[in-house]
Amino acid sequence: MTAPTVRRLGPDDAAAFQALRLQGLLECPSAFASSHAEEVTLPMATVAERLAGDGPLGVYGAFDATGRLVGVACLGRESMAKLAHKAVLWGMYVEPAARRQGLAGRLVAEVLAQARRLAGVRQVTLGVESGNTAARALYASLGFVAWGTEPAATWADGRAFDETWMVCALAEPPAATSAAAARPALAVMIHSADPEGARAWYQRLWPQAQAVHVAEPQPFDLLLHDGVQLEFVPADAKVASGAAGSVVYWPVDDFEAMRTHAEALGAQLYRGPMRIDAGRTMAQFKDPWGNLFGLRGA
Repeated sequence: MTAPTVRRLGPDDAAAFQALRLQGLLECPSAFASSHAEEVTLPMATVAERLAGDGPLGVYGAFDATGRLVGVACLGRESMAKLAHKAVLWGMYVEPAARRQGLAGRLVAEVLAQARRLAGVRQVTLGVESGNTAARALYASLGFVAWGTEPAATWADGRAFDETWMVCALAEPPAATSAAAARPALAVMIHSADPEGARAWYQRLWPQAQAVHVAEPQPFDLLLHDGVQLEFVPADAKVASGAAGSVVYWPVDDFEAMRTHAEALGAQLYRGPMRIDAGRTMAQFKDPWGNLFGLRGA
């Protein structure tokens, strides 16, 4: 067994790709413009031909530790001259058993890294079924911004589904770092004796945070704040709540106003305040379960 990997697919992957693609079309018909009925009869030679090529444009696959294909994402590009600055992420799917393992994020990150290799491409666009809050949260955490919603964009199983359109502007990564190294943290896991209470408290602390419900493979509720997922889980013998280890610092526009807000909700000043660079102030606070978080701002 090896570590999970992400790589571009080729003609030799046609059978595995087609099987996973058809699985996705059956499981999530509202997530795709195509349908199982339209693709199930495609000759394997046609599928293999579509996977041919060696440039950035193509299909990327996530493979689990056994080497089995469990996720795919496709990178295309607009062909018209005035639209050629836009690449397109499409056909994203990870099978249920492989979700919540970071593979979807790795797939999207790889597609973005490959898009940066395309001369003249300045942004990557995608469409996501508006009710798929988990997918929208994932894309937002990797730099995509929603700019509009198309009502009744698709029709599947006798009902209409809205489509949310998102775009990610491609900034050049620093020369000394890779695209992967330049990505921000994806999630912060907060342990407590009352995960639901903790989630409600942090929602009050960050009222602008988006509440996200993940339905599969297990129901799970989280918050999305500044592109980072806040995940609330029970404290246990391995990871307890409390003031130990790493402290995540959140940027704020007005330090004193945010400090007053946090303390009004029951947060306790733990260390600081301390003046730092560029006229900013930093401090650490305890939440009601004893976990630390930090604030930095002017």
